[in-house]
Amino acid sequence: MAGLPLTTLPELPLFAFPPVEANDEAAVRALWVEMTLRMEAGLESPWPDVTCVGFHERGGATPHYSLGIPAAGALPDGMVETSVPGGRFAQYSVGGSYAGVPAAFQMLSRLCAQGGQVESGLRLEIYRPVDGEGKRVTDVYLGVAE
Repeated sequence: MAGLPLTTLPELPLFAFPPVEANDEAAVRALWVEMTLRMEAGLESPWPDVTCVGFHERGGATPHYSLGIPAAGALPDGMVETSVPGGRFAQYSVGGSYAGVPAAFQMLSRLCAQGGQVESGLRLEIYRPVDGEGKRVTDVYLGVAE
């Protein structure tokens, strides 16, 4: 089977909340609550086509998850400067409910394995603004080792 088509992304500097353990559902949910409250209070992405960015780092013994916005201007209180490394990624866009994001990662992981490609341990979610018709789109990226 041919390899999964890949896209290359540059390093993405972010202002993000400190990471939490990815397997701690309550902590991940708390990050989302905090991001929602901050956005309702005026925190916004400097990029008009990106609402926020979620990222998983699965290297090491404990996978981590964080949420942020592209870095620009002053660092917001309670956030840290970080970056998502650039690299090669398999990509899929999920329309509708955010509940489809985990299934998209599972699908990309399966296709990667079938194509003989190795995951790098990095997973990225780019949440797009809700369009004028109320539709949501999330771009899901699965890092692939060089």
